[in-house]
Amino acid sequence: MTHPLDELSELLLTSNLRPQLIPSRISRPFFYDATYNFSIISCVIMNLGSPQKQDRQTWQINNSILKFCHFLAVRPVLLKDFRIWHEHNSQKSNLELETWPRLPRGFLTDDTQAAAATFLVTTGALQRTGKYTTLKATSDNKLLHLLKTVEEQQLFQNERRTILQLKEMKITQTMLGVA
Repeated sequence: MTHPLDELSELLLTSNLRPQLIPSRISRPFFYDATYNFSIISCVIMNLGSPQKQDRQTWQINNSILKFCHFLAVRPVLLKDFRIWHEHNSQKSNLELETWPRLPRGFLTDDTQAAAATFLVTTGALQRTGKYTTLKATSDNKLLHLLKTVEEQQLFQNERRTILQLKEMKITQTMLGVA
């Protein structure tokens, strides 16, 4: 019994067919890089989180909003569709059936951000209380050092630009269907 990959290899070798790579469809490996995800999480929290009244050195963000904004930040190409959906949703337009597919729902099942955030909570870089994630600006917080490096070296500019554009929109749990 031959192995299916051997059969496929044989078919490709005996035909004039050539595999074709489409760069836009290739998964970017840095999606799964821990430091990359830590950087994006810290950018989302510091840009979209709310400073706490009792402690101005602490930022807090809803877990679902953090996950969604991280999902879009690492996939800036989805921002255009989300913006269209957001505009129709804000206007209470009757085009819901037409625009509904534009809301990126992949964030609901994407575990990359959740795993990175859980690791950061486990190491003490973040705190999680109920449905909120908190970042405390202490001198030994590694996430703040990482964020400083990202900003100083102007890293992840597309992702950071996406986060700033998300800041302009009011993203709620109800909007995301997780309230």
